[in-house]
Amino acid sequence: MSVDPAVLESLVARLGDRGPAFRASLVRTWRDETAARLVELDTAVAAGDGDRVSRVAHTLRSGSGALGALALSALCGRIEASLRAGEPRDLAADAAALHAAVSAADAAFTTLWPVPR
Repeated sequence: MSVDPAVLESLVARLGDRGPAFRASLVRTWRDETAARLVELDTAVAAGDGDRVSRVAHTLRSGSGALGALALSALCGRIEASLRAGEPRDLAADAAALHAAVSAADAAFTTLWPVPR
């Protein structure tokens, strides 16, 4: 699975009855922020702006990792590190991989904790 549920559960476990609402809020915020970052990513790729792609990958990495989307976070880390090292990348392929990883994480969140969108 592309999401480790233990990561997010550790954030909400101490909240008792408020935990599920807090978790739902975190996932909704992740979805909103991630959608905005994907738009930014696509704009950067269209402009051939590897530095901006690296910054978007960095932002996606931290937010996704914090909620347990570890596969997405790891992919972002590899892309970011490679771009920062000046290695040539196929930005369009990276964007496609990131879109797919975001979709997988989103599906995993929905499977684990169905919430209204």
